[in-house]
Amino acid sequence: VQKAGLFRISGIEAGYNLPEKLSRVIRLQGLRIYARANNLYSNTEKLEGRDFESVSAGVSQYPAMRTFLMGLTVKL
Repeated sequence: VQKAGLFRISGIEAGYNLPEKLSRVIRLQGLRIYARANNLYSNTEKLEGRDFESVSAGVSQYPAMRTFLMGLTVKL
């Protein structure tokens, strides 16, 4: 048993909806632009690279992957 602290930002998403007036100018009902990041930041004391949320309690050769996603939602 070891004492360890964990601070993690596992997911964050930001988006912007185009105003209705501007959407009408380009003949759309709606337009949304968004971006998402997973596993953005992880800070563990003494146990670097371990993922405590994994099934194997973080005992793995591979760290959690950091992923980024950008998207566009269009309503015609």
